[in-house]
Amino acid sequence: MAIKYKDGVLLGADSRSSNDMYIGDRVSDKLEPIHHRIYCQRSGTSSHTQMIAKYVRMYVDMQANELGGFPPVESAAHVMRQIIYSNAGSLSASMICSGWDPYKGYQIYSVNQTGFHQ
Repeated sequence: MAIKYKDGVLLGADSRSSNDMYIGDRVSDKLEPIHHRIYCQRSGTSSHTQMIAKYVRMYVDMQANELGGFPPVESAAHVMRQIIYSNAGSLSASMICSGWDPYKGYQIYSVNQTGFHQ
């Protein structure tokens, strides 16, 4: 869950990692740092969402180096959407990308399993 308010974005997630009825890990961290002020929240198959976050992090780091500053939050969400959309039949992943940049301020983007984001 992510909530945008006047002075920031509040992120929250549960900590259980399960497989059907079996709870494999009770202290899983589902909040993933992408950049200094960009985070994603993971839902779905852990290995899928961790790898998506890793690829998005690499892309955003390259973009930050090119820009010499803060990468756009929207750009991170767009890369996330492209990865999920182009692998929609084989990935089980829904993610929320949120953070702050100097271009649009505080933002929240939700990317569902089909790659649609809003």
